[in-house]
Amino acid sequence: MKRKVNFLMAYDYAELFAELSDEDAGKLIKAIFVYETKKELPNFPKKSLLYFAFYTNIKLQIDHNSEAYNAVCEKRSAAGKQGGRPKKSKESKCLIDKAEKANASFEKQKKQMLLLKSKKSKWGLIVIVIVTVIVI
Repeated sequence: MKRKVNFLMAYDYAELFAELSDEDAGKLIKAIFVYETKKELPNFPKKSLLYFAFYTNIKLQIDHNSEAYNAVCEKRSAAGKQGGRPKKSKESKCLIDKAEKANASFEKQKKQMLLLKSKKSKWGLIVIVIVTVIVI
């Protein structure tokens, strides 16, 4: 399976990171990346805020997101193994052929109407010119 190139991180973690010192926040973010990429658990002291934050919130969310991602990958893989779009049935081909013929007929009518309009406008101009010449 192709390796993931990113992961989700919740906005809710912002409050947690705000409570931590910069050093502890750095340790926690590094632990998140190690767990996300290698699934290695960090060695935080059990009564620390880092341990509590990682094991009660972040690890659970990462695991949930990974399961959801893997489920989507499996579904897409299964769909890909089924092949492309199904072949058209004869009935649908017949309907498509009729529709294409109708569209072609409509385009032909449209061209004929445009041709007639252009001819009418030429004759109208000639009649106007003849009338003005006779009147003068």
